[in-house]
Amino acid sequence: MTADYTIFIDESFFNWFGLRTIESNICYAALSLPTERLENLKQFESAIQRFAKERLPASKVTQNAAELKSTALRYLTPAIIDELGKKIDYFLTKNHGVIFGFFIPAEGFYNYKLRSDYIHDPARLASLQKADYQKRIEEIRQEMLKKWEDGENDLGLIDDIYRTFFGFIVQYHGDHLKKSFRIVYDSRQPNEDARLHGIAESFARLVDRVTPGTFAYYKGYSAASSSGVPGLRLVDWIVGEVRSFFYRNPAIIGGDSELKVLSPCPNPKMILFKGRAPFYRRELSTAAKACFQATGCGSMLPFLKGHFAKGILTYYAQHGEARHISMSELAAYDMAD
Repeated sequence: MTADYTIFIDESFFNWFGLRTIESNICYAALSLPTERLENLKQFESAIQRFAKERLPASKVTQNAAELKSTALRYLTPAIIDELGKKIDYFLTKNHGVIFGFFIPAEGFYNYKLRSDYIHDPARLASLQKADYQKRIEEIRQEMLKKWEDGENDLGLIDDIYRTFFGFIVQYHGDHLKKSFRIVYDSRQPNEDARLHGIAESFARLVDRVTPGTFAYYKGYSAASSSGVPGLRLVDWIVGEVRSFFYRNPAIIGGDSELKVLSPCPNPKMILFKGRAPFYRRELSTAAKACFQATGCGSMLPFLKGHFAKGILTYYAQHGEARHISMSELAAYDMAD
């Protein structure tokens, strides 16, 4: 097996720029493949795009379009969605591919920042009055908007989150696989792309002090338009599937989420970063579990769940818990603050 991987990264936004509503969100996904399998990816992606286009209602097909975006898949029948899921499952299995997902609702991100303010004073956080809480949340929102307005392009509203997602990629390939890798990013704007990766790379170098040598496996990034890159076209479908899962299961975001600092614990299971372990197990609802188990429901996740890196899907809960879903257990785990 090759010692070299290529990772395709895409993102999707809903009312994120301007943070206009509490439902604003951003979602990242990545597809990682051995570089020697990229020719297989090219052939597969062309075939599966054609398969999907041929089964869309004629009114929903844009003639001569270079790619079929994930938003068009909603017009396919559940049976066809299952077929797409099976095909992607087979391709990923045969070609040793893995996927990543990260969903960030605005409310969860505000609260994540709020929790960070009180990480050394959990009692004060617990006693925070509603008016003071609402005031601080609005201050956090305004601080984020100010950073956005003062920054280059949209950098101020995505750099913190992308830095975290970039860290997932670096840790998985550099520490877990110990394989060299390069990133292909769905370009937004060349100057912004360069600044965004410069920030993420600088942070990853700092983290490298915890796991020396991990960052050395990173071989840089390139940015391209998704219309010309099969891996970016396919990961667009994956990011759509991840976002749709959270839209269908809002209780996963809220539900048992609590505004309290979670102290570290020694549970070694499912560690994502060295030294950070899941703190508390959260049971998923029957409906949420069904999204990973039941076919014919208009989702590819029952076929993709076995391909998530380290078997987890990561997100922020309503009150800011950094949480991931274990695909093997179909349960959620909070990470210690």
